[in-house]
Amino acid sequence: MASMENVLTVDELSGHKYETIFCIFLVVLAFLFRENTHLAYPQVLYLFLILLILNLSIGMLFQRWAYRTWMGWGIVLGNGAIITLILNFSGGADSNLWVLYLLPIYTSCIFLNGIGVGLLLFGVIGCTFLFGLAPGVRMDSAAAFFVSLKTVVFCFATIAIWRVAQKNRKAREKILCQRQEVLKMEKKIDRYDVEIRETKKMADMGQIASGIAHDLKNPIAVILGTVNLLLEDESVQGTFRADLERMFRSAELCQNITSNVLAYSRTNEDSFQPCDLNEIVDAALVIYESLLAESAIRVTKKYTSPSAPVRGNPSELERIVLNLFSNARAAMKTGGELKVATVIVLSPDPVGMTRVELSVEDTGLGIPAETMARIFKPFNTTKPLEEGTGLGLYLCREIATRHKGNLNAENVPRGGAKFTLSLPFDNRTQIAA
Repeated sequence: MASMENVLTVDELSGHKYETIFCIFLVVLAFLFRENTHLAYPQVLYLFLILLILNLSIGMLFQRWAYRTWMGWGIVLGNGAIITLILNFSGGADSNLWVLYLLPIYTSCIFLNGIGVGLLLFGVIGCTFLFGLAPGVRMDSAAAFFVSLKTVVFCFATIAIWRVAQKNRKAREKILCQRQEVLKMEKKIDRYDVEIRETKKMADMGQIASGIAHDLKNPIAVILGTVNLLLEDESVQGTFRADLERMFRSAELCQNITSNVLAYSRTNEDSFQPCDLNEIVDAALVIYESLLAESAIRVTKKYTSPSAPVRGNPSELERIVLNLFSNARAAMKTGGELKVATVIVLSPDPVGMTRVELSVEDTGLGIPAETMARIFKPFNTTKPLEEGTGLGLYLCREIATRHKGNLNAENVPRGGAKFTLSLPFDNRTQIAA
């Protein structure tokens, strides 16, 4: 937070307006008492006008530029110099306008720090003594008393105004801190409100998904039964049989997904089973490879180990792989290359966790920065309404988290995006040599 001595507040500007009004009042008095022999005309009137213009210009100055400490020094010294000249042309040591020095004292207490106020007070008292010691001025006991009285008035006024100004500064600092705290609380409330709305929306989606999954069980069972009957016919061969096998595998996956949705609340590590991530990727390619080929996308597959053992729900992990394939296909509308690789990452720490990583990399345009920041948030999508809901990657990361893993996204330097699924290596299965 910036120092309050370097910040000009509305209250300080208002205080300076009072000075301006006082200067206008003095100009009017100087004009009305122009016949006074102690006032040297037109010099005094001009000096009052300059003092008025100086204080009027301050408000305009701070509307264009932010307040700086050197500006405060200029204002105070300018007022002090003009007032000294006014005293010089209004009787010098005998002038009753010495009270005008209270103006720069008041201004210094508002704009300057303690050292600055002290120096200004020392200068005002010095000017008072110089007028008393001017040539032709007799310094008797009465004059000395009057000079001392002025000094006491200046000191008392400085101490009183400074204490009030300090209290105002502390009050403004407290108000500013409280205002910042309120702003932080408002931001937190807004963030929590968004999270609550998203949570409610997800709860509603969960209820809808449960209803849909329940209603889809019977139609999927009919499809599986019909396709299975066709596959039992030995006369069905060739391309038609391959299509039937792909249909059976897809319907079986749908059946597993609906079962997982209905049993979501009971899904935990106890229900996981040993599985091979390489086999899961191959099963997903059986379903999706024809769609990739239609989009002129060639698949490059690289497994660094014959098996990639993990522990989890195979159908849920296959959902992640299929979703990544679908997003990669959408990113390469004019064709390209899909690189799929699995690798076993051994921990350099003996007590660390060995992990299995699956990477799915496309050669599309990559992920924009504004999208990357919210890519795994629910209902975040760049696709049209009829093509996506923004839940795919969110659900994929949720599945990865339930499997004690993680799903990350990044742009690759040569172009395109890369998604990496990291899962714990299943220690109960040995790595093939």
